[in-house]
Amino acid sequence: MKKRHEVVISGIKIALLSEDSEEYVKSLARELEGRIDEFLFSGRNVSVKEALLMCALDSLDTQKKLQAELDKMRAGKEKE
Repeated sequence: MKKRHEVVISGIKIALLSEDSEEYVKSLARELEGRIDEFLFSGRNVSVKEALLMCALDSLDTQKKLQAELDKMRAGKEKE
């Protein structure tokens, strides 16, 4: 059953529904905030919105690359 969780990320309060525990959701929020801070304090002049977009693109890139690796592994197992 989905539960409502509220988190604050870089000063932005959001409410979301998740089947995951509050602890897990908050750990994701902390990790994201850390990644955003890395962009904000990297010496580049970026806004919070730009940092959020860079984090989103980075996450999508990672997810797609991992999915491609998984697909490759599955294809290799099917050949056996």
